[in-house]
Amino acid sequence: MKRYACLSSILLLLPGSLLAQEDVAQEVAVQGDVAQDVAAQGGPFAPAKEVKNFDRLLGNWTGSGQMKESADAEATPWTAVVKCETVLGGHWIRETTKVDLGEFTPAPLLFKTFYGWDKEDRKYMSYGVSNLGKAESAELDWDDDDTLISVNTRMEEGKRVVERWVWNFTKEGYRITGHRAVGSGPFYEHVTGTFKKGKSVKAEAVDASKPFQLVAEAMSKLEGMAGKYRMKGQMIPAPGAPMMEISATELMSFTMGGSILECKVSGDATPAMGSFKYEAWGAYAWNAHKNCYDIIWLSNLGEGGLSECRRSGKNKLILTSSRQTMGQPMVERTIVDLADDGTVTGIVTTSITADHDPVVSFKASYKKQ
Repeated sequence: MKRYACLSSILLLLPGSLLAQEDVAQEVAVQGDVAQDVAAQGGPFAPAKEVKNFDRLLGNWTGSGQMKESADAEATPWTAVVKCETVLGGHWIRETTKVDLGEFTPAPLLFKTFYGWDKEDRKYMSYGVSNLGKAESAELDWDDDDTLISVNTRMEEGKRVVERWVWNFTKEGYRITGHRAVGSGPFYEHVTGTFKKGKSVKAEAVDASKPFQLVAEAMSKLEGMAGKYRMKGQMIPAPGAPMMEISATELMSFTMGGSILECKVSGDATPAMGSFKYEAWGAYAWNAHKNCYDIIWLSNLGEGGLSECRRSGKNKLILTSSRQTMGQPMVERTIVDLADDGTVTGIVTTSITADHDPVVSFKASYKKQ
């Protein structure tokens, strides 16, 4: 009984991490159009070199294998099509997957997974959503040149679930193995399969498909947010720096059969950043265990994270997060103002970095087009 949603305000995450180092911010402000050249030379806008380790996933793939729902269940065969490509300025690898479990399931399983590198904590990460009604993140490790490992844990129906996924790469393709344990039960082989280069899933097929299970009622409260917006506002690019004018177009739309409210941000060029244009992708999911929305946010600055959002009254959403920024601890609270029909009207973010005083680091007005 879960469902996804996405908020309009991925830019609200920009203040704490965009050029959050005063000398970098000042350098970019002075040089203007040189910013794009800096990126090409490996500067603050360039993808981390570690992202290239995921290049082996790029391309179109077909897969097949078996899946078991529990340790004593019968195995169910599955087939899959996958499209994997670089997005958001090369900072992220997006994998779009459609899994067919046969005619007895309500819909195919659909996944959007993003692979990248966390520059602050120096670790590989994945973030993903699906029509199961989940938004998740996981740490990844390369065990050797041909073996990728992911381990994650979550609550399902009151039980703690632990999963470990292993990708074994060969010249012909790759093999996946997923082990799973529920509560105090034993680990069992949950998913096995092999992938080889082949046909890809069309993006529109994923967006138009059905949810795999019932959509959470809480997501209906975000339906008024869907639409296209123009955003105009100000942000502080680094502690102690002056406010900078920014603007963007944001598109929010339900996808995956209504189980996700997805957000795509296309920023306008600003004098301080030359020809560089901010881009971001985000999604909200309902987390029944925490009784809140889970938010994934990713950008073409390499930003990425999963945070929480809760409603305050009828017309406000409150986002809270904590993370490192240029090696300094940061906490943020963002207030999203909604009209009576659910339309986003404004956003204000307050940030505290290290021992600095709280500051309004981002504020913007939104107008639906």
